[in-house]
Formats: sequence, structure tokens, C-alpha cells
Amino acid sequence: MKKNLTVAALVFVALTSCISNKKASSLQRQIEQQKNEQTALLQKLDSIDARRISKKNNGEIDEMTDSVTYQYIKQLRDSIQSHIQQYDAIASTGYKNKRKNRRTQEYFSHVSSLYKADLENVLFFDELLAANTFAKLNTAVFFGSGQYKIESNAEAEKMLGSVTDEVLSFAAKHSDRALHASFIVLGYADEENFTSGSELYKDLAKDMPGSSPGRIQLNVEMSNRRANSITNILRNQYRLQRSKYPVTNLSESFFSIGKGEQLPAGKINDYKPIDERRRVVLIYWSVLPRMK
Repeated sequence: MKKNLTVAALVFVALTSCISNKKASSLQRQIEQQKNEQTALLQKLDSIDARRISKKNNGEIDEMTDSVTYQYIKQLRDSIQSHIQQYDAIASTGYKNKRKNRRTQEYFSHVSSLYKADLENVLFFDELLAANTFAKLNTAVFFGSGQYKIESNAEAEKMLGSVTDEVLSFAAKHSDRALHASFIVLGYADEENFTSGSELYKDLAKDMPGSSPGRIQLNVEMSNRRANSITNILRNQYRLQRSKYPVTNLSESFFSIGKGEQLPAGKINDYKPIDERRRVVLIYWSVLPRMK
């Protein structure tokens, strides 16, 4: 009888050990698979960040969006790298300790739930940076020489309507998120002078500080008014089109800035003082997760 009990005990111990080894091996495979997934996610983040830098160098992303996107990417990268480091630490001590394995399983389950959210965020920014979030408008298309008001805006409405359509289409794809859409309109001017005492000079100067503003200040005012004209049409098109899209959790903001005689961002480096390429309006848009 005692012999039978001993044999049974040995069989039980062997079976228990076998089951424990299988669980440990299964946990090890799960950890290794998730580490590989996290590593692939890091590589995807590197690709996205390279695209961000490229768009920044080409003047195709505004400073605010560039900064916010960089911060999101950095946070995701830091989070993923910490998980990989923890997995390496787990692997270095092995999987023979049952109590430690239970803690490892809990950690694995926790990281698995975070991975889904991380993956969704990576894909979101990948899609955003792949989108055409930049438009460059030659002011001659909308404004005559020395003008800042758009008399006939049918063409402007069509062109700017396509911009707002892109924004709302993007937001509609991510309607489960709380999002914020930003439109940034930058107006530029070259170094063309203004005739003192002319109607245009008096019109621009009337709302400016000082009694006799100079060329640089007047060009800032001109670029600002042209940017405002574009922004007004952009805002109206956005309001008209928004009802067509299922975007209930979307806020928006519009920024209009006159940059005067500053050179437009981009790779052009042979601007002249009087240069039509400097008389432009740049439009940037972004749709980002709303800050809590």
C-alpha cells in the first residue's frame, strides 16, 4: 500500500512539474512574441518620425503640429522601450520561479492591453503624417496687386472647401476619439514698397500704431489681412461641410498670422527682394487627440 502511495506521489509530482514547465514555456513564448511586436512598433515609430522630420524640413508641417506630434511619438517610444527592457530583465532570470511567473503573467496581461492602444496611436499618427496637411496658395490667384479682399470667392471656396473636406474626412475615420482640428493660415509678402499717401497706404496705416509706418510694418499688415481673408472663407467652408460628416466629438480652432517679409518655410533659397514666390499664403491643418 505504501509503495503504491509513493508511486502515485511521484507520478503526481512528475505531472505537476510537467504542467509547470509547459506553463513556463508558454509564458516564455508569449513574452518573446510580444517583445517582437513591440520592437516592430518601435521601427514603425522611427519611420513615422522620419516622415515628420522630412515634412518639417520641406515646410509642410506647422510648428505646433510638429511639436505635439514629436511629444506623442516620444511618449510612445519611451513606453515601448520600457516594456522591452522589462521583458529582457524577465528573460535574464528565467521562468522557473512559480511566484515570479505569476507576477510576469500579470505584467504580460497589463502590457497586452496597453499594446492595443499604442498600436492604434501609432497607426493614427502614421495616417496623419501621410495625409496632405499643407497647401500653398499664390496670392495672385485670389488677390490683385495691392489688394487683400477677395471680390469673387467661388474659386477660393472650391479650393479651401477641399481642405476642410480632407480634415473632416480624416476626423470621421477616427470618430471614436476626442479630436481637435487646427487650421493655421500664414500670410507672406515680399519687400515691395508702398507709396506714402496713396489710398492703399492710408488704408493699411489707419489701424496700425504710429503715424507713419514703414515698408516692413505695412507688409506685415498686408500679409495679415490676406491671411484673414483666406481664414474667413476657410472657416465658413468648414461650418458648411461639418454637418455632412459623423463627427460629434471634434473641436476646432483657426489661427491667422501675417508673417510680412519673412521668407516662407521650405527649400527655396534664391528668393529676391521683389519676388512673387514670397507673396503666398500657407495653410496647415492637423487633427490631433484632444488634450485632457
